[in-house]
Amino acid sequence: MVVAGFFLASAAQADINDPLFEAVSSTNTSNAKPLINARLKDTLDFGPGHSLWDGAVVRSQDMFKLYMENGQDVMMNEDPDEIAGWLKLVADNLDIYDLLLQAVKNPRQLERYRAEMFQHAILEGHSPVVDLLLARGYSPEVRNDFGITPLMLAAGQGHLNIMETLLEKGVSTDSQGMTESALTLAISSGGPRAVSFLIDAGAKVNLPFASGETPL
Repeated sequence: MVVAGFFLASAAQADINDPLFEAVSSTNTSNAKPLINARLKDTLDFGPGHSLWDGAVVRSQDMFKLYMENGQDVMMNEDPDEIAGWLKLVADNLDIYDLLLQAVKNPRQLERYRAEMFQHAILEGHSPVVDLLLARGYSPEVRNDFGITPLMLAAGQGHLNIMETLLEKGVSTDSQGMTESALTLAISSGGPRAVSFLIDAGAKVNLPFASGETPL
């Protein structure tokens, strides 16, 4: 899902001689503000696939706030691969995550982006982001488009600390979909420690899936 090289490619497309690009890169909000104001009616792009958000959010929280104040739609990107790419870049900046949550006013969009943030944080093992979203009221039970629960995602990646956090929030150790469970995903890709963790926490070894099939 994550396209790690996306932003490197995007940066290569940008016009590095553009005064706005230079202002953003230096995180000089005083220089950038009039340039941003002058371009608010444009797409605010440096080049194909490269927005002001890409150039600033990982460098300056103040710059990100400036875009929000000026009406920049930081959530205009609809490509899930690109969304995953920039979430990876800001994974260690909880302030930016909080700003992202504030930036989306449409409830349906907010739910979608919270889901993207939560799933991405679990897959990448970013416990602080998981903790932040849970603290902001995000449900630890929400399934993704494939019917996979957060515990199943964490088990498949072997992220024990996130698995423990989710269990503390009351999710079932027997979290499962049609043909997979947290335990089977731990067995197939999460590693022996994840398997032992779930069994010790009470996961049933041969519980039938929703399809009626059993793991063994």
